[in-house]
Amino acid sequence: MLEFIMWDIFGYMTCMHKIVYCFRQPTPFDHVCYAVGDDGAAVGSRIFRNCDELMQKLMSRILPADELRTWELGRDARLTEYAKQRQC
Repeated sequence: MLEFIMWDIFGYMTCMHKIVYCFRQPTPFDHVCYAVGDDGAAVGSRIFRNCDELMQKLMSRILPADELRTWELGRDARLTEYAKQRQC
């Protein structure tokens, strides 16, 4: 299970959990992945890779074949929805 860092409206961390960032290029949030939590463990992981490829590999490991196929067939609809969310 992946958990995420919660930010308040001013950009301050309100709680810290395990997180994975996957982007091809550096981001302003990369430092969060390299932080160490109170338990001494890394707060997150940083992956420099294509997110679509990463998600396909991840889903192929956790979903049964029929559910994976359904998930893959829904990709175009997800991309359309994501594009709508990015529009201002």
